[in-house]
Amino acid sequence: MARLLLIKNKTIQQEEQVKFLQANHHLVADMHDLCSFQQNPAQKIYHIAIVDLMPNIHEKLDFVRKLRRENPAIGIIILSDDFRYFVESMEAGADNFHGNPAQYPELLACVNSLARRLGFNPLNEPWVIDEKLRVLISPEGSSIALSARDYFVLRTLIAGHGQTVTRRQIVSALDEDFMAFDQRRLDTQIRRLRVKAEKHFGCKLPVNTVHGIGYVFSAAAVIRY
Repeated sequence: MARLLLIKNKTIQQEEQVKFLQANHHLVADMHDLCSFQQNPAQKIYHIAIVDLMPNIHEKLDFVRKLRRENPAIGIIILSDDFRYFVESMEAGADNFHGNPAQYPELLACVNSLARRLGFNPLNEPWVIDEKLRVLISPEGSSIALSARDYFVLRTLIAGHGQTVTRRQIVSALDEDFMAFDQRRLDTQIRRLRVKAEKHFGCKLPVNTVHGIGYVFSAAAVIRY
């Protein structure tokens, strides 16, 4: 399963492409313009971008150059029925130039081949907490916005690098007085965070209770500064 970004004019064909790729176990975010992508807080978590060159060809090529410059590891597939732009697209940073409209099995084969070349394996992906954007990103690439308190709790747990983080440490990260703090508030917050994450991600948040001591984030995770 790779995280795909599809930038294409909103059409029935685009909706069908999204459904087809999703049915073949890829996560797909479809956007209809470059502005939507640039405003997307999770824009750097995609493995492969699929860009329809039409319309606004030169604007799209500039976007591909910028995308390649800022995300050297991302895979880029260009869709276009005008092969006069093949060389320019490849020089701009595309990995593949595909005819448009694309036949779904061919597009899927192209995506899967590029994902293999990139060495993508979702089992090796860590959870990510983004310090600037204050979002939690799952290994599959889905993200949720965090409240200030949830952010500080998760950041403190992830900073523990798989070790148990005490209740005192967590309460201190919340800038609260441990002796005056009602411990039930922390338990309730963790419980709500687990429910929120499972509802959004479709999997359990790897925050385990260490009874009488604190909590541990038990999966691989990194803090993105």
